[in-house]
Parts: sequence; structure tokens; C-alpha cells
Amino acid sequence: MPVDQSGENILFVSDGTTVEAHVQVQYTGEAARFAWVIPMPTIPQIEIGSQALFDNLLSSTTPQYGFSIQNLCALGGSSGAAGSFGSAGAGGSAGGPGADAGPPPTVVRREVVGSFDIVVLQGGTAQTVDDWLVVNSYQTSAGAPLILQKYLDAGSLFVAIKLTGDATLDEIHPLTFRYSASSPTIPLGLTAVASTPNMAVRVFFLGDDRFFPSNYRHITLNPARVDWMSFGQNYTQALTRAVDELQADGQAFVTEYAGTSSIVPTGGLFSTTWDDVPFVAAQAEDVVDTLTAQGLASCSSTRCQYNHPMILGLLREYLPVPSIGEDGGAPPDEDSYYACLTCFSGLIDRATWDGAAFAADLRSRVIDPGQRARDLLLTSPSLTRLFTTISPAEMFIDPSFHPRSGLGNVDFTSQAGTLTTVECGTPPFMTLPGGRDVELENGNWPAFSSSMPFAERIENVPAAGPVQVLVDNRALIDEELRKWNELQRPGRGAGGAPGVGGAPGASGGAPGTGTGGTGVALDDGGTAAGNMGGDTASGAGGAGVSFVGSDGGCTVGRGASRPSTLTILFALAAALGFRSRRRSARSKR
Repeated sequence: MPVDQSGENILFVSDGTTVEAHVQVQYTGEAARFAWVIPMPTIPQIEIGSQALFDNLLSSTTPQYGFSIQNLCALGGSSGAAGSFGSAGAGGSAGGPGADAGPPPTVVRREVVGSFDIVVLQGGTAQTVDDWLVVNSYQTSAGAPLILQKYLDAGSLFVAIKLTGDATLDEIHPLTFRYSASSPTIPLGLTAVASTPNMAVRVFFLGDDRFFPSNYRHITLNPARVDWMSFGQNYTQALTRAVDELQADGQAFVTEYAGTSSIVPTGGLFSTTWDDVPFVAAQAEDVVDTLTAQGLASCSSTRCQYNHPMILGLLREYLPVPSIGEDGGAPPDEDSYYACLTCFSGLIDRATWDGAAFAADLRSRVIDPGQRARDLLLTSPSLTRLFTTISPAEMFIDPSFHPRSGLGNVDFTSQAGTLTTVECGTPPFMTLPGGRDVELENGNWPAFSSSMPFAERIENVPAAGPVQVLVDNRALIDEELRKWNELQRPGRGAGGAPGVGGAPGASGGAPGTGTGGTGVALDDGGTAAGNMGGDTASGAGGAGVSFVGSDGGCTVGRGASRPSTLTILFALAAALGFRSRRRSARSKR
């Protein structure tokens, strides 16, 4: 059966002739049944990627929905924003090889990269490629030959990937593909074989300029459709509705961040203390101590903490925990074993330890990917983060992307509205970034009618020339807010909307004097094994509260308020809980 494939994270670096695609691999299921197929325009160079790079990208660019609370009533005052980089699925069969189906594909490359066995297929027919996949236990479907034919017609090769025979799920790691192409493209066609409805796709770009979709639409989400009172827990659902509106037609991306790449920390990516050479001649008992000296591990007397996600997998491979203890007794537990290898010197499998091989894998899995990740961030001034959800029926066009300068930055990493009580005894209202006012419904976010759109703007952004605005709903959103606010509290308008009239609406008044306040950053990302940071709860995509997240944790950050206002930091106890959960989630990663 197909793997529940809920999302994917991809980082592209492109110079117009070569594309470098970093893919955070995701999978839920048995390790032995992992199977992944990617169409490629040319034979790629494949290397191990950096999990820490994705962790840093995701955590530093997560959009935030939060608010401060100000009570002007008390002052007597008044006032007026993997695996589906192809097709991932459990190994299975959709039928036997077809008779007289034509020449089989040629295996033009076979190699092991980290934890993966990789085969590159060239030529053949759609049926014989499908037959090869079936025979080799890759998941296909009845419609697979038709999809394969599209890529064969375009001259594509197929990269077929499995875990090595002894690899476990916690050894799944990102992969980097470097190949000749003029622009980045996500081959979604094969993804339809194993994806879930409304699969999350998040794509990053590093380069000199901001990136936009070339053959998909670009949208701006209506912020009034996001539940700010619950810190944006309905974000993914609201975005899905926006992507499915007319003119977006299920094929559109929203910009979640566009700006300087310096927002992404380089900590944890690479250190000059990392060195493979000492391990070549190291004794097995000294391995963890050497890792600790290089900052890759830190140990107490009973357990170790590993400061890179690949280290524990290397130890398990080259220094496996013994299956029996001294004199045939109970074996040591993993934590105790690696924390004190000298304590269990007599149990170490000397035949498995290979210092030269360990050193080579440390360089290819940890040192080189980390250095490449750091260098990319330091040499690429611009970072773009795009996001969409898409269902199998909408995956008939592979989205491609292009750079475009001069269209400004987007930074939703510190969004905060203001929840204001003006008159004593009356309900508060929310002022969104940009100046729009929203009256609450019995303290809850409004359940607007179907007249309120989910997309604020839908547009095509070409590589040059004017942006083609297909839908501009800003005036309609203002009118719907005006009507809603008037129903809740006669005499109040919608406030002002950015780009429509410029200033806050006459009947809405100013949003108050409070600035900054409390915001909630919705956790996102995920681990390579089991999720890549999808937006809905699933083993493959995490369980984020509105953005991707392996645990849905939140953190609360506070901005500053002007001294002339009384700003109440809401739900302090809850805020501390959010911090705790976020720290816990990060420590797991």
C-alpha cells in the first residue's frame, strides 16, 4: 500500500545552468519497504545533505501569529497582519511485467550514498520502467505508466532509491542532487502515486534574488481568515481554501518569507573542530571521547547527547551494542554502553569496528554536508520560503520557479496583532498588522460567511515585466469586515487595509497606541525519519498546530509596548507552557 506521504521540504540553489536540490527525505513505515523514485533531466551527482540545515531553515523562517492585549478602559483613554521530490511508497506490486512491452531501461549508475542504495535508470518504455519498479519492489499504480511516459517523452531519467539492507529509519537523512537544468522544478507527477490529499509542499531558495513560481500562481492569504485568537491553528486549512479559489485553481504558492538569508543561524551546521583524521587509527574505546572533544557529543556517566543527527547512526553501525553481557548476562543498554565504552571493552565487536571506514563516513555524512550548508548560507544573500498544499488530482503540472528582483521582502516571523478594549464593559477587538480591525464573536475569531474570500490577491509573477494581478480582493475584504463589525458593534468599521485608501478607515479609527506584544511562533519542520514537517497530523508530516511540526509546540515571544499604554501579557502560564513544549520539540530534533 502507498506510504502516507503528507509533505516535502526542498531547498533549491540555481545559477541558470545547474540546479542543486536539497531534499529532506520523509517516510513512515517499515525500513525494508522504503522506496523512492525521482525523475531527473540529467544524471545527477548525489550526496548526503544536512539535516541541521533544514532544522535551521524551518525554525528561523516560521510565520508567527500572536497578539498583545491592551486595556485602554483602565486609563480612561480611547483609540481607534520525498521523499516526495518524486514518488515515495512502500514496496509493492501493481501487477506483473507486461508482455512485449519493449526494451527494458538501462541501469546507468548504481551506488550507495549514506544510508541509501541508488540506481539510475535510462531509456526503456513506460511499461518496462514500470515493470522494473514492480520487480524491484517499488510502489506503482495502474496509472503509473501514463505518468512515466510524460517524463520519458521529456527525456528524463529515473533515480530509484531504497534504504540499504541494514539501515534503520533513524538513519534516513537528506539527500542533495546536483544536475544540469536551467531552472528549479518539483516533479510532482510521480508524487501523486503515494501522496495524501492537500499534501504540504514547502520549498526554499537561496540565491541573489527572491523566487516566484513560473507556472503556478502566487497568492497572498487574507489575514482575516486566520484565527489569530488561537495563534493561527487554522492556517493550513485557510491557505488550502485560498489555493483552491478560482484563478488559483489548486496550483498556487504563498510566500512565507523573502529576505536576507542571515536570518538563518549557521550554528550547528559545521565546526572547524570536526575532523575525520583522528578516527582512522583510533581504538574503539576512544571513539566517543574523540567525538566529545570535537563537540559532536557530550556525555555523562550514564548517557550521551549527540550534537549532530547522524552521529548515533554511525555509532550503531560501527560500534553496535552487544547482544549479550559479561559472562552471558544481560547486555548493557545503549545509553550506558556509549557513555562508557571503556567499561564494556571486553564486549566490543572488534570485527565490526573499522576506523578508516568510520572516518570516511563521518566526512561524507557530517563534515562535508555541514560545510556545504554553511557556505551556501554565507554566500547566498537572499532566501525565499514558499508554501502550498496540493492534492493528487492537481499534480498534473510540475511547478517550476524563477528569480525576480525588485518586488520587496516578506517577513511574517514576528507578526502580532493587538487585542484592544476601549470602553469598560465592552468586548475587545483585534487590530491586525496593516490596520484592519476585527470584532470578535463572543471572544472567538469570527466564522465569516462564504462572501469573505480566503485569498487577498492572486497573481502571476513573470520573470520580467508587470505583475499580472488576476484577483484583488482587498476592497471586498474591507467591505466584509465593515459589515461584520457593524453587526457586532454598530458604529465600528473595518479599519484601514494596506493599499486601499492607505490610512485606517474613517469609521474604524486608529488601532491604538500599543505596539509589539505577545506573539506565538508556530513550530515547524520535522525529522527526516517519519516526517519532513507536513502541516497536518500524520506520521509522514508531523502534527503542527498550523504550520508544520513534529509536535505542534509553540513558543511565545514578547515585543515592547509604549509606556503610555497598559499592555497585559495574556495567559502567562500558557505562554510558559508553549515555551516548554517548543524547547522540548527542539531538543528532540
